[in-house]
Amino acid sequence: MYMINWIKTQLKSTVEAVIQHIFLLVISGLVFFSVLTAWLTEKLNDLLVFLQLGTPIWVTIGATFFVAAYIHLLKSKIQSSNYSKHNIFLMEDSGFKWKITDKNNGDFSISSMPYCKFHDLQRVQWGQTRLKFKSSLTPLKLRPVDIERLMGDPLKL
Repeated sequence: MYMINWIKTQLKSTVEAVIQHIFLLVISGLVFFSVLTAWLTEKLNDLLVFLQLGTPIWVTIGATFFVAAYIHLLKSKIQSSNYSKHNIFLMEDSGFKWKITDKNNGDFSISSMPYCKFHDLQRVQWGQTRLKFKSSLTPLKLRPVDIERLMGDPLKL
């Protein structure tokens, strides 16, 4: 019986503490929301008063030219960063041409997909056995012997 009374008193004090904390949280939230609303309203009124002031024409024209020049410089910077400063060339080896990218810092990379040595078009793998040229819409005609020989390896033509 003693244990049940002790649990009841602990439960009662815990519920009272939780209710007190929830009440304080709600009251502080209402106060914070009202203060925040008043501050935002004051700032919005200040902004509206500032926007209603008359602006000299030279300031308007100058700001327009400044924004246009900034956009132009930003656009040219983006375009120049997209410009590739790498040397790209094709090298023939093992019946195909391979795209090699020389990055001008002593580093280079080789493309994993070959190019046709006659057309300089990159090949694309379809599934395991069908190949096609990137700019062509018709797949290569492969004989059953070629399909058996390839079986998923497009480099063994």
